[in-house]
Amino acid sequence: MRTEREHVARTALESGPLHVTVPAGAPARTIPLADGSRVTLAPGSSIDSRGPFGGAARTVDLQGEAVFTVATGEAPFVVYASGVRVEDVSTAFLVRSLPVREGGRTVPGVLVAVTQGSVRVSAHGLAWAVPEGRGLMVDSAGEHVAMDHSEALKSVAWTGGALLFEHELMPEAVERLERWTGFRIVLDSAYRDTRLSTAIEGASPTDMLELVAQALHGRAIARGDHWELRPN
Repeated sequence: MRTEREHVARTALESGPLHVTVPAGAPARTIPLADGSRVTLAPGSSIDSRGPFGGAARTVDLQGEAVFTVATGEAPFVVYASGVRVEDVSTAFLVRSLPVREGGRTVPGVLVAVTQGSVRVSAHGLAWAVPEGRGLMVDSAGEHVAMDHSEALKSVAWTGGALLFEHELMPEAVERLERWTGFRIVLDSAYRDTRLSTAIEGASPTDMLELVAQALHGRAIARGDHWELRPN
């Protein structure tokens, strides 16, 4: 039987707002939530609840990237990111905000990968069901690309300590690298349409950039308050 103090503490946690930030360059962090769910935030990421969190109120806004392991609750667990809504009842899934190239422009988008159960993704009046072992990339206008099982698993590899890039456009890769290293990175225009394929594990922020530069057959150069990635 819970004491009165435990009951008050639990009630305060469930009725209070949720706000958690992991700074760029810091280690990923796993946070237990009041409803029994867990969220693992990648560096340079944050979640905020829309008012009190817990019970029938399980809605959060995400900036950056996170893996959610959702407990069964009174209401669906809803994540908003870059204009995209992801709804779940009891499952495990990743949500990552990312830039999406469309023609000559870049628009906000979201990658969703499901490792257990299924989720419903909606944007701009359209909706898709994403089953276990699959993923979806979608922008706020509703343009979407489905992901197969291997792609979905690779997107959550960072929770096991490996940061994977597979045929990823460099502007998108730089956005992730800035969050993981904490550095501001200036990309040479020669790499604008280049795709990166490499795996990084157990590396310091500086070593991460050196490994990426090697994969590009280029150089990573420290320039005071930022780093440059440029060809040899």
